[in-house]
Amino acid sequence: MKDSATFPSEVALAFDRLAKRPDPDRLSPLDLSRSAIRHHPLAAGVRHFLTEAEGSGYWEYFKPSDHLLVSVTDALYRQDQWIDIPGIVVFKLRLLLSGKLLDKKGDVLLTGPQALLYLSPGTSPEGYFVAGGQQTQLVVLHFRTELLQQTLGLDSGELPPPVDTMLAKRTSSASHRLGFSAEVLHAVQRILDSRHGIPSSLRSAYLESMATSILCEVLADLSNRDPRRTGPQMHGRDLNRLYEARDYLAQHFVTPPTIPELARMVGMNQTKLKAGFKAILGVTIYQYIMERRMQLASELLLTHDYNVAEIAYKVGYEYPTNFTYAFKKRFGCLPRAWSRH
Repeated sequence: MKDSATFPSEVALAFDRLAKRPDPDRLSPLDLSRSAIRHHPLAAGVRHFLTEAEGSGYWEYFKPSDHLLVSVTDALYRQDQWIDIPGIVVFKLRLLLSGKLLDKKGDVLLTGPQALLYLSPGTSPEGYFVAGGQQTQLVVLHFRTELLQQTLGLDSGELPPPVDTMLAKRTSSASHRLGFSAEVLHAVQRILDSRHGIPSSLRSAYLESMATSILCEVLADLSNRDPRRTGPQMHGRDLNRLYEARDYLAQHFVTPPTIPELARMVGMNQTKLKAGFKAILGVTIYQYIMERRMQLASELLLTHDYNVAEIAYKVGYEYPTNFTYAFKKRFGCLPRAWSRH
């Protein structure tokens, strides 16, 4: 059995402001008597808690600027839940860290961790099911297209495919599925963690910064795949396989496959995989894994009360001494000193 739900009235207002009537004010509650939704107004947004019948968890909505709306979901629905979305013209990045999103037929749209570029033409309402019975962690960035020009300073000729063609044809919806790079993965996780780690007075500005960073990472990644670029290139299937390998390592750098195993997984020759990784991404496979491990280690040292050995095991080292050596080589100090920064 599938339930149906609409966005809270506060969110409908946010979409309306975002798409039609820019307003410098932050989100604020509307007529709450019209809705049985349990909510909590925030300094720059609204938090909507699921009812006990729906499940547990919350949705949050922020409007940091006239060109950006951010929704953050950390929820567990008891059963599949349909989410209605107003029909407006908006360019979206749906970033699903865990859980599943389904279309009207029940087919899978996204399985975490995955991302989806989506352009809504604004001709009619839309929506999707949030799969029940599993934790859903989802960040959705809703951009007005003006953000690309006014904030990032990009014109239509500087946009990589498929963003350029999506924005050029606004008469129908368009979507493009993406893998998570390590940078985007960490940024999404930081957005989810910001509920507890960032003061409410800074949260809206923080989300705007992280959203812009994610958009830049996605656009840069798509630009690197653009066959019109000059310099060392790979084309077609080989380029897609290379990024598939990169995306897999971004998720499994703690226990990575061997290069022969990775090559077989993506269906690519080992020599071409290693050479392409270096030419396109600028690092070797080993260097990429090491950088991801060091990035995670530095975050864990600053945000958790783990000892050095625990950190070493969590980022993929069997021997803490090897981890300590690698950390000092990368950051120029011992892990214990880093945790006191």
